[in-house]
Amino acid sequence: CSTRGVCVDWDTCRCDHGWGGESCSQPTCTDLDGCSSRGTCVEFDVCECDRGWTGISCALPDCSGVSDCSRRGECVGPDVCACYSGFTGTNCSDVSCPDVNECSGNGQCVEPNLCSCDAGFTGPSC
Repeated sequence: CSTRGVCVDWDTCRCDHGWGGESCSQPTCTDLDGCSSRGTCVEFDVCECDRGWTGISCALPDCSGVSDCSRRGECVGPDVCACYSGFTGTNCSDVSCPDVNECSGNGQCVEPNLCSCDAGFTGPSC
């Protein structure tokens, strides 16, 4: 039982906490929810996360590939952002004007929900 368990029957081990497998030679990460099925247990309660996941139990999506959503949105999946109102784009770096109907097509969105109207158009949504 690899000195990490007790032999309880012919070819049957009862493994110490943190060890598993037929001969108790595989580390387990039971206290970390098995690395959330998004990583590999490499030592007792030490996960090596799959690409796109992070955290001690690999439960947090990683958005480093999209500039961590530019701090203008939340990371909801590996490199997937849910942008806050007024921001859009893969990494939430572009401004948008949803509250003013995207400037009605008669101006430019220059800041979140702030339009710069084309000549001849006025008002919050141009």
